Amino acid sequence: MARGDTRRLILEAALECFLANGFTRTSIADIKARSRTTTGSVYHFFEGKEDIALTLCIDALRSKTAALADVPQKVGARDMIHSLVGALVRWGTGHPGYHRFLMQTEFLAPGLALNPELIDLQMEARLARERLLRELASSPAVRELPADVLWAMIVGPAETYLYEHAHGRTLAFLDEAIEALAEAAWRAIRQEDQALAGESEQKPAPPDTPPRTLEWDLL
Repeated sequence: MARGDTRRLILEAALECFLANGFTRTSIADIKARSRTTTGSVYHFFEGKEDIALTLCIDALRSKTAALADVPQKVGARDMIHSLVGALVRWGTGHPGYHRFLMQTEFLAPGLALNPELIDLQMEARLARERLLRELASSPAVRELPADVLWAMIVGPAETYLYEHAHGRTLAFLDEAIEALAEAAWRAIRQEDQALAGESEQKPAPPDTPPRTLEWDLL
């Protein structure tokens, strides 16, 4: 088996162990057994359990940051929202293990957060997010909101969906889910006058069709 394959087997096995048992309750012996390698192989590639977890954090965060970096800018606020939500959901559903692991990293050893490579990668992710937020905030179609609130309103529902997906509790087709989540995010952050303008452009309902209620519009 090639060296790269062995290293990847160890990382994949460690990710499965961490997700199943938690970081604290996972041992090197567990990782060795699940990866069907030797203790010597594990320590050949990694200094220990924290080093494995750090590598997984870096790989996961780099993958997620790359996915969000492809979100186009200068395309209009609504299109940006749809691209952003789509990129986030497609990444999370395509990498459910990474997504769940990133949700758990706050419970890892505190020393992990001090790693320079991880700090640099987190900064890169934060700057990418800030660029997107600045572009959105500059649009007259978007409400004036604090950056953290704006981000939460955009990605919060998508993150909730990914949490449910990671636990096998989603039923909607992926494209349908993305469209619904993206449109809900757009409706949440757009200016009220933009919303009213959009409503005024709707075609009038036929005479025999009852008018849409407020409750319907909020779904």
